[in-house]
Amino acid sequence: MIAWLTACGGSDEPAFAIDTIVLEPDGVDVHAFQTWYVLPERWERKPDTKPTCTVVTTFDGSPTGGPPQVEWAWLASFPTVLESDCDPLWLRTQEFPTAVEAFGLGIAISDADAPYPGQTQRTWIDEGYGWSEHGMAWPTVLDEGGTTLRSQWTGTEPYSAWATLAWDLR
Repeated sequence: MIAWLTACGGSDEPAFAIDTIVLEPDGVDVHAFQTWYVLPERWERKPDTKPTCTVVTTFDGSPTGGPPQVEWAWLASFPTVLESDCDPLWLRTQEFPTAVEAFGLGIAISDADAPYPGQTQRTWIDEGYGWSEHGMAWPTVLDEGGTTLRSQWTGTEPYSAWATLAWDLR
């Protein structure tokens, strides 16, 4: 009976990573802070599970081309781990913290799943395997209770991006 409970309970070992990105405009370039939340296996069944540890990275982005669904794209340069409370030996074996090669914003989306319908954009990421959907982004001021008249990125205000998919680290 005890073995069954342990097996069903899941491990605290890192199993998934999900990220948020804050884009800060710098002319046509961007500076980004990416926070990775490393989650245990039980997160699959219990999404409110606390992270095992976090990793904060940064990268600079310069304009680049992207697929047709990406309106704004930046080539990521020098992704660097700034800080982490993860086990340093484990972290050295992981590629996810500095895997971003390019990041992009698509058109505004207004579906009901968007945090701010009409002011949320689809995000795209290239981690060396081609472009794939990442999640959603919106002006950071909206999270702070403020307002903006813009419905898409103009390069004049910070944006918050949240992944809708997790990396499987197993």
